Amino acid sequence: MTRTTTAELKTQHLMVAHDLTPEADLALQRAAQLMGLRGARLSLVHVCEPSTSLSETSIRQQLQARLDHYGVTQADVQLRSGGRLEVLSQLVQGLEPDLLLLGAHHAQSSCGFSGTTLEQLLPELEVAVLLVVGNADQAYQRALAAVDFSSCASRALCSLWPLLAEDSQLYALNVLEGTLLTCPEPDELSWQQRLLEQVLEDIQQRLPPRDIRLLGQVAYGERYQCVEQYIQQTQPQVVALGVHSERGLLSQALVGGMVQWLLSQPPCDVLLAPNASCCPWID
Repeated sequence: MTRTTTAELKTQHLMVAHDLTPEADLALQRAAQLMGLRGARLSLVHVCEPSTSLSETSIRQQLQARLDHYGVTQADVQLRSGGRLEVLSQLVQGLEPDLLLLGAHHAQSSCGFSGTTLEQLLPELEVAVLLVVGNADQAYQRALAAVDFSSCASRALCSLWPLLAEDSQLYALNVLEGTLLTCPEPDELSWQQRLLEQVLEDIQQRLPPRDIRLLGQVAYGERYQCVEQYIQQTQPQVVALGVHSERGLLSQALVGGMVQWLLSQPPCDVLLAPNASCCPWID
């Protein structure tokens, strides 16, 4: 396919919210890997809640030790006092990162994703979020984006683009929902596949040229089962989803939908692109 695009990969601004836990260390490790891959800059933020007994000096020393451990020589370290959600929201608005990285603190929780910082932040965010659950000793070379032809799903796919290594594979899965009792006509599946390929071609034409193989696939069946099977089949290191939400109110698509389901037990890192997030090469 002939590529004609004037888009270029810009230097990304990464923001890691770190609470001095091992889960947050994984997010910082991934940020360090992305900085090495594409020269991104980093803001490392910590919220000093009223209940903390650590001094600011101690917190800064611990954060610096982690930066040294992951080989990060330049970072804007921000310490703020107050409620976690309010302060993080203010920092995201003020620092204007391209990507917010968080650790999965709920991974071992009996409550799962419910009540976590990420769940409460999502309706207010206008930036893509990367939930990191795995070690970042390798660059992303296999990724999966769930595509439902919505604008936020396109943003999720585009937000993955600068995070992937060269010579990587990005799978785009579209689910044509149905049951075994109502199997689609072959022409319907063919039409859906052609539509997906056209949408992906249109998106890729507006993306900076990369040595990334973008592969579209239409699956038929129950959407959670299809996504789960495709994850098992492709073994992605990161999965991207669009978040259908409105400021101050999570829609039913999020509360009872794919995002909630995937984040309850994330099989790998998860990238979420809210409907209001910006993707500079397509907006």
